[in-house]
Amino acid sequence: MRFNGISGFAAPNTRFPTSRFLQQYPPDVINPAIAVLPGTFGWSHKTLKAFCDRFADRPHLVEVHISNGPGRRNKMYKGDFAREFSVSEFNRALVSNSPRIVRRINQRCKRVKRWLARCTNEQTKIVICPELEDNLLNEAWTNLAKQISKTLPYRMVRNPVSGGKGGFYTEEHGKTALARTRRMLANLDGCSIDFKDGEVYKATSIGVKAATNWYKSQRLGFARFLWSANQQGLNGAGWGAAGAPPPKERDFVVTDEAMVGMRKILEGY
Repeated sequence: MRFNGISGFAAPNTRFPTSRFLQQYPPDVINPAIAVLPGTFGWSHKTLKAFCDRFADRPHLVEVHISNGPGRRNKMYKGDFAREFSVSEFNRALVSNSPRIVRRINQRCKRVKRWLARCTNEQTKIVICPELEDNLLNEAWTNLAKQISKTLPYRMVRNPVSGGKGGFYTEEHGKTALARTRRMLANLDGCSIDFKDGEVYKATSIGVKAATNWYKSQRLGFARFLWSANQQGLNGAGWGAAGAPPPKERDFVVTDEAMVGMRKILEGY
């Protein structure tokens, strides 16, 4: 079963445009999917519950990220998981299974479990990505995943920046991502789709035709996600969210052009 969707990392924010975001999914979309990053953007149930309710008549996927890897490399904010740990400190704490980090993991996962319970239904399939775009040692990632699975017993997704091993699924990001097997996910994350709607994204973008081709190339994978900088509140930002406000303070925008363009890409799968 392949899942087809859009990155809604910012969906847990109270100001996220739920209705406009969901209008991007065609009514007859098969196996819809959403990727979310609770905590970093907030803990609102509104968008995820609306997504699960809308597609309660068919299988749908929710990919939940526990920790924010890009934030850990650049700048962490209130709401980010274990934000006081640098990449090296996080690795050391996880490798040693320090009581402090184990306690933090358990606390975070219990909150995620409660959050999901208010949103999901019997048609919801959940996968967990311990850290978005991680810089973790294999042993550190394995220990993190093991602790998470005690509270959230779902299949784990490894999304390493480069070469890390582990997880039932592996995920690649960006315009060069390629889901080559049923145990892989692909997310256009970091490469925005240019809908000619006035968005200014200083990192990487591709046109709708190229995004459609990228999307079609992921047909062998378990899940594929489109990505818009505007919808993550990154209009005007550069690599690593440079120049963007803190995640919870951003303006999240789904333009009319994006609603039409995303729907066309999803319809042409």
